[in-house]
Parts: sequence; C-alpha cells; structure tokens
Amino acid sequence: MATFKRLIIMPYLLCCLLATVHSLIYLLSQDSLSLAWLGSFIAVAPMLAFMFYLSVAGVGRTSRHPVDPGFVTIAPAGCY
Repeated sequence: MATFKRLIIMPYLLCCLLATVHSLIYLLSQDSLSLAWLGSFIAVAPMLAFMFYLSVAGVGRTSRHPVDPGFVTIAPAGCY
C-alpha cells in the first residue's frame, strides 16, 4: 500500500503544482480577467496550499484528555 500511495500522490502533487503555476501565469499575463483561468486556479491551488501547510506545520500533539468534559455534556443539547 505504501508503494501505491507513493506512485499516486507524488505525481498528483506535481500535476497540482504545474497546473497552479500554469493557470497563475495565464491569469496574470492577460489584460482582462479570464474567468476560466481564475476557476482553474481556484480549483487547483487549495490542494497545493493544504499539502504545503501539512509539510510546514509541526506534528500535531494532543493532551491526555483532549475533549473538555463540559463541551461533551452541552454539545448534544445543541447549545454550543
């Protein structure tokens, strides 16, 4: 499964990077705003930004009791 992930995820991220750069170049090079290139940029850039955030952010740590007991009793009542 690890080999499968490596073979799928890395080319996908490379394609996201290339598509983001390509759409940004065409978006900035035109005189007027092109909705097609803007839509392309909006569709591809968040995935690349999320993966960049995951690589830059530190390892997530939680406390021993991550859920506040008061929240657990109030949340089912719909008062959160």
